[in-house]
Amino acid sequence: MLNLATGATFSYSNTGLVLAGRVIEKLTGGTGDAAGRDRIATPLGLAHTGTLPEEALLHRAASGHVPGPSVAPQWSCPGRSARPA
Repeated sequence: MLNLATGATFSYSNTGLVLAGRVIEKLTGGTGDAAGRDRIATPLGLAHTGTLPEEALLHRAASGHVPGPSVAPQWSCPGRSARPA
């Protein structure tokens, strides 16, 4: 096991981000989507930012690709509980 000082390294964790999203929901009493919009995107003037699939489709959005290369046959977004990741 590695023992590093706080701030000495960075590691990405889907589980940590999902947990942080749930904590935000409990603290704000709303969804993580609303908190991100109300507390980050709107104050920063980010007019083309979305966290929901239906919001992303209102603007130019990148499509996924599969080997070939070709555009992926469907566009998807994880369920609301996994979106913070």
